[in-house]
Amino acid sequence: MLKYPIVGVGGILIENGRILLIKRAAEPNKGLWTIPGGKVKLGENIKDALKREILEETKLEVEVLDLEDIYELIIKDDEKVKYHYIILDYRVKRISGEPMPSTDALDVKWFSKKELENIETTETTKKILEKLIDRGEIF
Repeated sequence: MLKYPIVGVGGILIENGRILLIKRAAEPNKGLWTIPGGKVKLGENIKDALKREILEETKLEVEVLDLEDIYELIIKDDEKVKYHYIILDYRVKRISGEPMPSTDALDVKWFSKKELENIETTETTKKILEKLIDRGEIF
């Protein structure tokens, strides 16, 4: 039983009008597309956690840039809280590597605006994508 929310981090990586997403390999939201990221370990710096998670999920080394947004995700099961995350999403820039899925991701892929119409994403990712599309960053 959770007593406190879990801190999560996500990385928004856009290149040439396309955004990098992963297909989640674990719950919550297994099988849905989302930006890469994960949980911050106890004693771990937030930006270091994001670099680690992106490397684990996509095999990419990134530089963490600015904080883009903060989201809260609460998932209930029979009125009891099953998951409660506070998620900090940052802009990131690729330093090296080519995207490849690992054990933490079923797939990893670049998406254009048109390609995003045909996939299922997490609720928080949906909100992020809407903002980025509205601003003309994904096309």
